[in-house]
Amino acid sequence: NAIMADTITHDLFVQHLQMEFNMESYLFLVACDRLKEEYGSDGWAMAPLTEVITIYEQFLKMGSAFEVNVSSSERRRVERAIKDAESALPPNTNRASYALEEGQRESSDSAQQAYRQIPCACLDRVHTEVFSLIENDVLPRFLKSPVWTAYQHKVTAKRTFSSAAYERIAQFRRNLSSRFASRSMSDVGSSSSQRGGMKSPRGNNGRSLSSTDEMQSGADNHEIELGSIYGKQ
Repeated sequence: NAIMADTITHDLFVQHLQMEFNMESYLFLVACDRLKEEYGSDGWAMAPLTEVITIYEQFLKMGSAFEVNVSSSERRRVERAIKDAESALPPNTNRASYALEEGQRESSDSAQQAYRQIPCACLDRVHTEVFSLIENDVLPRFLKSPVWTAYQHKVTAKRTFSSAAYERIAQFRRNLSSRFASRSMSDVGSSSSQRGGMKSPRGNNGRSLSSTDEMQSGADNHEIELGSIYGKQ
């Protein structure tokens, strides 16, 4: 479940299922989960019979395009549940008016098919069987596959880089704080002597450096140092 909850690992697992030609099991689980999300997951939840028949014909019926690997007993149990729902009277149908000739009754059944319902729970046991097959058979192979191994190496490398970069930035900040603290103490100690006619510091062009110039020069040096931090990785 943790693998399926993450977008990246989910996509990797689906890729593995495709490589093993086992996508039908995943698609069946998705179809069952969507049915319960829409109509409810408790034991009394009812779903349209037509939707359950669609799932049965796509994934459970013998010879279907996406037939899943399930036991014959579970397959027959779903078939019986569908037949029971098909034979039940449509809702709000008068029993006397329902006693028609066979041909007329078949026509009436077809017209009422969309209104028939079936418990969502009729697919629970076959869902559990397919899920267990994936969990106990497919998933262990996925966790040993080259795809998963490469992903784990990538995650580990990213975590290592992030930790190292964070430590370098933290060290740079400590050095920066210490540097400015030392400069402040030096400025306070020499301020009285500088007032006695000391000339302002000048730049390369002979222009006096203002406080703003000094701050900008310091900022440029710090940017260079930050660049060296990331350049080491």
